[in-house]
Amino acid sequence: MNFRELVQDYVNGLVFWALLGIILMDHAGKISLAVPFFLAIGSLAKRFGEPKGYLLKALAFLPSSALLLLARGWLSSALAVTFLILGVAYALSYPLHLRGNDFLPRNILGVAVAGFALGAGLFVRISSVNMMRLLDFILALALLWIAISIGDYISMRYRSNEIISDFLPVEVKGVDFSLAEVKKTISRFVEDADPAPLIVQLLRRVPRSVSDADLEELIRMLTEYRPYTGGLLTPPWLRTLYAEKEKEKRANLVREILDILSGW
Repeated sequence: MNFRELVQDYVNGLVFWALLGIILMDHAGKISLAVPFFLAIGSLAKRFGEPKGYLLKALAFLPSSALLLLARGWLSSALAVTFLILGVAYALSYPLHLRGNDFLPRNILGVAVAGFALGAGLFVRISSVNMMRLLDFILALALLWIAISIGDYISMRYRSNEIISDFLPVEVKGVDFSLAEVKKTISRFVEDADPAPLIVQLLRRVPRSVSDADLEELIRMLTEYRPYTGGLLTPPWLRTLYAEKEKEKRANLVREILDILSGW
């Protein structure tokens, strides 16, 4: 992780949320243009992993909720309730993750739907005009989300075929990690999320100078990894996208472990 990658992720997130801000301008005024700068903070979460990423997402949603409440429009208020619930859910996800519970982030789409339903019920006045505006807004969000998700899906499918080749050849202080057997274990972890063969190879091949505590930390990085597959409301095509993203996350995890070994 470097500063350039963080800036790139932030800008990508800012572009996405800026589109939401433009959609909201009729309801929230100029405040809607400030909200994306906070929401884009959540785009950095993937660089920090779990559970630290949950705190970044909470930091993105909670101030955004406060800003939207200042706008006092019915739609912006409904979204403020949604963001407030999302922010609280991500904040709670941090201590829950430490206890082995990832229910909230795995079902965050359902949390968002429930939050928006609650916000709409509290602030949207029943009228044909308001209902049509609400439906237009939901449709615009859905189309935007689908378009970006499809773009991510195509990108991940294109990149996933190159993931394994990025490791080869790799040598760590005279220990050859590019042997066929090791390549196979790396492939099993990246492709199938099976860490056991890779842990065996680490135990066999790490230098003797590595302390037990350092080795335990490496093994813990593999054993504590939990793939994200989506929640109850996640459609099948989006589950496939998540699977591709998790594959890249596992590849980055192996790179991180090899980088650590190279420094010993």
